[in-house]
Amino acid sequence: MRKVMVLGWNDDETNPEKVDRGEAIFHEFTTDSCIDEGQVLTYPAAIIELPTGKVISLYVDFIRFLDCPG
Repeated sequence: MRKVMVLGWNDDETNPEKVDRGEAIFHEFTTDSCIDEGQVLTYPAAIIELPTGKVISLYVDFIRFLDCPG
């Protein structure tokens, strides 16, 4: 398992940027889906475990692996 940084949006509505929210443990990649205008859309997701033990899936753009240089 690898450590990741969970990202989220800042509170600036005029200039939204992704900011670090906290560390978690990555378990695996998967796909998730939603319905938009009657069509099923699928997208890549990451299954992560928060420090509280709660397991969630996030869109892959909202994690950053911490063991990668640079």
